[in-house]
Amino acid sequence: MLRVGAQRWSLWGEKICAHVRKRGVCSAGQAVGVSRLNIGIFGHMNVGKSTLMNVLTQQDSSIVDSTAGTTADVKIAAIEFHSIGPCKLFDTPGLDEPGELGEKKRNKALHVAKSCDIILLVRNTAPPSPKHHPLSPYERSLFNL
Repeated sequence: MLRVGAQRWSLWGEKICAHVRKRGVCSAGQAVGVSRLNIGIFGHMNVGKSTLMNVLTQQDSSIVDSTAGTTADVKIAAIEFHSIGPCKLFDTPGLDEPGELGEKKRNKALHVAKSCDIILLVRNTAPPSPKHHPLSPYERSLFNL
């Protein structure tokens, strides 16, 4: 289960605000020259990307299921965060889905990543520890755009 504490969210929000101000958004959160901040949610299959999307939008924006590969296409939700302003959230399919269909989904997700101002990489870092979970080639590709 995903738990987002108010204090953790507040700190995350402050970091995004600092990033947004550097990218050309005024202190009131109104975009200067852009209509919305694009925030993409990326990661492997079944790591909680759609759950995170639903938590951030505070509604059932994305279908959540234990079946791998449930998200078949990029889901977009418009939302406004206090102190940040208007945003577009992108819930993407898993980057590690095998096969030809998985490759099509991955290519679409990576295309969306190119238009994102902020990339949220959701990972499963279950024990023993995160140091045993290096970035996969698919995750690394997000940083080579």
